[in-house]
Amino acid sequence: MTGILSTQGYWVGEKTEKLKFDTYENAELVDLNIQILQEIGYNRRDCNDIPPPSIKKMDELFLTGNIQKYKKFLKKCACNSPWLWKDPRLCYTIMFWKNLMAFYDCKFIMITRDYKQGYSALLLKKKVPMSYNEYVKMNEGYERNARAFLKKNKLDYMTLQFENLILDPVDTIDKINFFLNTDLLMENVKSIYRGGFYKNKYKATDFLKARTFYYFHKYIFRDDIKFPRTTMTE
Repeated sequence: MTGILSTQGYWVGEKTEKLKFDTYENAELVDLNIQILQEIGYNRRDCNDIPPPSIKKMDELFLTGNIQKYKKFLKKCACNSPWLWKDPRLCYTIMFWKNLMAFYDCKFIMITRDYKQGYSALLLKKKVPMSYNEYVKMNEGYERNARAFLKKNKLDYMTLQFENLILDPVDTIDKINFFLNTDLLMENVKSIYRGGFYKNKYKATDFLKARTFYYFHKYIFRDDIKFPRTTMTE
């Protein structure tokens, strides 16, 4: 979604985060969000744990931490307006950022996933053994915290399920254009997204394969993931 919106002139950073594909996530934003997690004593680079990062510690960091590097980044964004942030960690780290910035001229899109589609992708593509219930619990945490922040601060936002962009791209593009006052076309979507349209990527049989993959690791390899998970520094 971020890559598609970047075709409308939104600044996504001097460098974007690369995994096996371009995430279009501002690399400096990602690095700062990881530093926020580290500074509150959270033991992972992502927020994929149960329990998730402490919202209270995130808020308190503003009073106790070194905030100059974060202010410097915000000034850089202001100089490159309109800017666009995308990082799943923001569902939690926004509790820190809110102390440094005003949101009167910001709009928010909360991107969700169909849980079965997301779970299938996580296990079949990324090979991360995790139970479906744990996956749902973690994602519900992301969504619950993001919604609570948006509603508490009475911010303008829309919810967009990623799969809707694939299943009904024209209607979804119209909704985005109305919300952001942009001029997205189907050509913009196709220039970034290389997959097929009008059908889900993963079938019901893929979801069963994903669950089988997890149970195979749990009962054959005895490789059950326990939460909180082990420290991830890479």
